[in-house]
Amino acid sequence: MSAAPDVVPKVSRRAMLAGWAGTAAILLAQYLLRSDTIEQGLIYNTLNLFGGLALVNVCVRRRAWQPAVLNGAWAAIALERILMALFVP
Repeated sequence: MSAAPDVVPKVSRRAMLAGWAGTAAILLAQYLLRSDTIEQGLIYNTLNLFGGLALVNVCVRRRAWQPAVLNGAWAAIALERILMALFVP
């Protein structure tokens, strides 16, 4: 008896576009940081938060758990940095 083939669930066009926008946001954040255009501040962390959450959305829908966890951690770190910047003097 052979195992059933892995079936990757279909993801809506909107979710896929959000995922690509998230990818672009993370890459943009890294580029701007490395080119000394921005610091590791609110803009950098907001781009990473949006990007991570957008990619988690796509990964969960596609049942790709490893990248979902990685991007969730990425977003959580960004959220922590944003909250620290806003609420800790």
